[in-house]
Amino acid sequence: MENYNHIPDRSIDTDMNFKKSKILLEKINVLFKSMEMDKENINPIENDLMLKYLRDLYESFYWEHVLNGGQQAVQQPVAPPKRVITKTPKPKPPVEKPVPVEVIEEVQIEINEVTAPPPPEPPKAPPVFRYEPPKPEPPKQQQFKTDPQSEALFEEEASSEISQKLSTRPISDLRQAFGINDKMLLANELFEGNNTAFNDAIEKLNTFSSMNQAKMFLIENMTLKYNWIDPSKEGHAKNFIKTIRRRYA
Repeated sequence: MENYNHIPDRSIDTDMNFKKSKILLEKINVLFKSMEMDKENINPIENDLMLKYLRDLYESFYWEHVLNGGQQAVQQPVAPPKRVITKTPKPKPPVEKPVPVEVIEEVQIEINEVTAPPPPEPPKAPPVFRYEPPKPEPPKQQQFKTDPQSEALFEEEASSEISQKLSTRPISDLRQAFGINDKMLLANELFEGNNTAFNDAIEKLNTFSSMNQAKMFLIENMTLKYNWIDPSKEGHAKNFIKTIRRRYA
């Protein structure tokens, strides 16, 4: 059996213990600062070393305390607990209680004949609606403001001579219908010398599909703006409109 009251038979110098304790404390402080710098990743070796320093420091103060007459922290052996044997009485056999007998009475059920309901009438077919698309309304002719003098520029003259009939042949592209001299003359007389306005008008007239559209465009944008109803410009205006009409012949 192990003796817990045994103290090593050796003299412990108090000064030596304190010097040793001081050295251990310095080592503990240095190691603690090193571990504190990297708290998240403590090296297992440093951890074991810290435990060793703390254990040595504890032993140093422990033996100093014992030798100076202090109370020894001796671990006394603990006596094993006494074994108490208790007798358990034998259980008594359960007393069987009589089971009550349930009396079931016979119940007579009268079954009446049930007539089946008549079958439901078949659902009526929903009425069929025929969709009739709305009839398209005839296109409304665009009305525009005009005046008698502008209307006179668009009056058609009956052609009897062959040369006049040849001059009414259809034109597919108005840009090819006027020579250089004609363009300069019409731009000076009908567009106040603005060649860009003349070319823009030809490009726009070339996109229309009927003379009625061309007439509306010229009356709203040209005849009054550039004063084509003036007697000095009326002849050039009629010849210009006569050429435009050939585009839609």
